[in-house]
Amino acid sequence: MNLFPALVVEIERNPGLLLQARDTLGYWEKNQLAPKNRMEEWRTILDKAIQSEAGRRALNALLLDESEAAKRIKDFAPFAGLLPRETRRKVFSTCVYDH
Repeated sequence: MNLFPALVVEIERNPGLLLQARDTLGYWEKNQLAPKNRMEEWRTILDKAIQSEAGRRALNALLLDESEAAKRIKDFAPFAGLLPRETRRKVFSTCVYDH
């Protein structure tokens, strides 16, 4: 298990987490903590996910997608801190690193 499937479960359980992710993105934008084009890409994804069920399904599909393009987008995902501590512990305890 990795973080993104766990995140999909949490978002389905609590769609309000998308607002928290958007707030994180706003903080990054305000403090110029990331490239503008990456922030705009996530702003569009999050806004669609907040506004409609279809947008949320598209976000979930992205979060579960293992393609290189999806990995590139997810490398810059504004979801830090949204998973409960116990969920993060379970994910990290099963994580296998390939270095």
